[in-house]
Amino acid sequence: MPQSSNEHQLSARLKEIVDALPLRAGLRVLEIGCGSGAAAREIARRIGDGHVLAIDRSPKAIAQAMAGRVTFSLERTLSRSGR
Repeated sequence: MPQSSNEHQLSARLKEIVDALPLRAGLRVLEIGCGSGAAAREIARRIGDGHVLAIDRSPKAIAQAMAGRVTFSLERTLSRSGR
């Protein structure tokens, strides 16, 4: 099975963490401290019609995560910082 471009963006450590999650279609997932959003994108890809809320307190991290959603539709996935 070919890897998605999102998997190429995951570090080996982050991929191991995402692989260990009991993900299935339709889940609702909260990622606290999403950083660049790479894990959130991969989780969203794996859960299909589920919902991912990815948050981070760093405006810079949120900006990176929001920029990354251009390659993967994540309007329902990424949240802006509460600051």
